[in-house]
Parts: sequence; structure tokens; C-alpha cells
Amino acid sequence: MDANSIATLITAFGALLVGIGALSPLLKSMRIAKLGTQQKILMLVGTLSLTFSGIVFAARWFSDRNLPLTEKLTTRAWDALHRSDYATAISVADDCIEFFNKLGDHREKDISNDIATCFLIKGEATEKLGRMSEAIDAYENTMQYRFARVYDPNGRFFWSPAEVASDHLAVLRPSVEIIYPRDGQSVDRRIVVHGKKQNPPSDREVWVFVKSAKSDYYLYPTSSSDPSGEEWQTQICMGQPGSDETNFTIFACPVEPQTRGIFLEDHRPSCEKRILELPSTVRMAECSKRSVYLEPQVSPPVERK
Repeated sequence: MDANSIATLITAFGALLVGIGALSPLLKSMRIAKLGTQQKILMLVGTLSLTFSGIVFAARWFSDRNLPLTEKLTTRAWDALHRSDYATAISVADDCIEFFNKLGDHREKDISNDIATCFLIKGEATEKLGRMSEAIDAYENTMQYRFARVYDPNGRFFWSPAEVASDHLAVLRPSVEIIYPRDGQSVDRRIVVHGKKQNPPSDREVWVFVKSAKSDYYLYPTSSSDPSGEEWQTQICMGQPGSDETNFTIFACPVEPQTRGIFLEDHRPSCEKRILELPSTVRMAECSKRSVYLEPQVSPPVERK
């Protein structure tokens, strides 16, 4: 329920009290004496107040009954978010999203406005709870509804959930991006991974980790010849000689500078340095990820003598 609706109901309730207050003494005295001019005025004021409040309450009741389910759920989710009940906000937003999904490809304008808002509410609630990957997913879903608009009754203007989601994503999305290789690309056993970092904290370094379903995390610090420091690169190995593994995941993550000690303390060759788990300072929500597979090795043709 928005602020204007609350104000209207408070006004109606006040009118109801005024009406009751004006009519109550008159009704008690009607059997004793005829009403005078002043009493008639009070009777009129009381009657009008009761009529006004009755109309307002009736209009509100019929309005609530006729609201689309998505709008009702959106309002409930907003209310929960504003009172910092994030779990309820997420639950109600999910109900709204689930109902919308049941409509299939139906994309009515008003419903699209509601579903965009529900995704945005879910994003803000999960972000408040520190569940950043869920928040990013919710904001990205909000971005699908670029033409959705929400009316702000206080400022009396329309705003875009997609634009608000875009602002959140600019902060939450990984600050590190892998440019090569592309996701799903076939690669050789030795490749140079390169990418960019945007607005990175000055005390964070970019590391690349390579992992298969069976292996530990192989780690590779990156270097940069870019004067701006935004571009980075490193040479990595995909698997070990003799291994039959073909599918790998490459992670590029910002790490704390003290983590470099892990690499320096490992005296194995660069393609053999590995750790069982990622450092605790690595936050996956800040990492860029690519899934790749090894280029099939073609045996040289056998010469026939």
C-alpha cells in the first residue's frame, strides 16, 4: 500500500470518527426533543462524514479485490523490503515470478511492470543478505524488461527497474573479465589467457586458476604491460601430460596481495603449482569464468613404404 493510499484511509477513518461523534448525541436526544438548527447542521455533517468514509472504504475494498495477483504480490514484496524483512520479500517476489512464469509467453504491459519490479526486489533483498550471485541473477533478469515502468506516487514520476538494476550490476559484477578464451572454445594445451580489469582496488592482483572435474586448482599470477594496468595476461597449461581430461574451467579472480605467498612458496614448475582449494580471500562473485575443452589431437599420417 503506497503513501497516498494510507493517507486516504486515515482521512476516511477520521471522517468516520467525526461522523460518529456528531451523530451520537443527536441520536440519543431524538426521542426527547425536536432537533434545532444547530442540531440539524451536526446531523448533516455527521451524515456526510459517514457517507464519505463509507464510500472510501468501499472503493478501497473493491479496488483491492480487482487488483491483478502480480500487483498484490508486488505490493507485499515492497512492504517486506521496506521493513527490512528480506526473507519475506524474497519469498513473495518468488511467488510473483512463479505466477508470471505460469503465464508462458504472455507479456501484458502491466504484468511486465510487476514482474520487473519483483525481480528488482529480489535482487535488493538478496544483496542485503550478502547473497551476491543470486542478486546478480535477479538484476540480470530485471534487465530483460527494459520498457517496464513503475510509478512513484510521492515524486509523481515513472522510473525504470532496469535502470536501477543496471546501477546495481555495475557495482556487483566481476571487476575482472576474461577476453580470451571465449566460453565453450576449444584450446591447445598451452595458451595465453588475457583479459581486462575495471576499476580494480589498488591492493588487489588478478590470478588465473585452472581446474578440471578431477584436478586441484592450478594457479597462475598475471602480468600487465598496459600502462593503465587494466589489461592482463598469463600463460597457462591445460591438464598434465598423459592425462585424458579434456574439459576445464578457467577462473580469473582478484586476490589479496598477501596471497602471492602461496605461489612463491610452491617451488614446482609453473604448470604444476596447484592448491586444493581457492584462497579464502577469493570471492567467486568477483571472478570471471570460462569453460573450455582441449582441441583433439590429430595423429600424423603413417607413411606407407
